[in-house]
Amino acid sequence: MESSQLDENIRLINFTLDDSELITAKKIIENYVRKIRYFVDFEELKIEMKTHLKDKNKYFEINGLLIFDGNKAVAEAQGENVFALIDKVLAKILQETKHKIKAE
Repeated sequence: MESSQLDENIRLINFTLDDSELITAKKIIENYVRKIRYFVDFEELKIEMKTHLKDKNKYFEINGLLIFDGNKAVAEAQGENVFALIDKVLAKILQETKHKIKAE
């Protein structure tokens, strides 16, 4: 399992993208990290990518986990557009984080 650190609290697992795709993915992630940090100082954000072949096309599965203040927010999505999936997962995590903060 290949893992890379975006910063000390952010881990990308199995991101097998070419350099330009990885730059785009990191920009999407960094944008959401700014939004999440506006609401909470989190301990860890893990984003894992799984790649499958489906009818000779790449099919992606993105799983996200955010750990903050003794809570966690999780999300997952599957499909063919990795950037849309990263956006969808992080949007869900952001919403769940906001919801849990308001509930406290």
